[in-house]
Amino acid sequence: MDSTSEILVYRSRDRCGSERQVDQKSLYRADEATVPHTWDTVDRENQVIVCIPHTPDPVLFGIRGEDPVWVSLARNMVRSELAEREAVFETNQGTDAIFFWDLLDSLKKEDPTLFSGWLPNSR
Repeated sequence: MDSTSEILVYRSRDRCGSERQVDQKSLYRADEATVPHTWDTVDRENQVIVCIPHTPDPVLFGIRGEDPVWVSLARNMVRSELAEREAVFETNQGTDAIFFWDLLDSLKKEDPTLFSGWLPNSR
């Protein structure tokens, strides 16, 4: 199975809902040092940080990449508020492993599926 890695850095529960303290310059430096082995850390074209959630959950930030070595390297370059814990996960993000070709009549609502078909002319 094709897989990638993601490191999630968690903040303490008492910090949830407050503004995250992550040094943006360090995120750009980490991205520059590890791309193309990591991705979705920053959007350089639009000058936007994309690895920091905008919800009041416990995730401080997450970095996606090819394997645990690259995401850990990038993470160690990021300056932020004290992390409560962090973990590296094996994922299928950035792969096509989550999509399956299937017959339309066998789909379940939980199944991410690709299918092809045609729509009749609506005129």
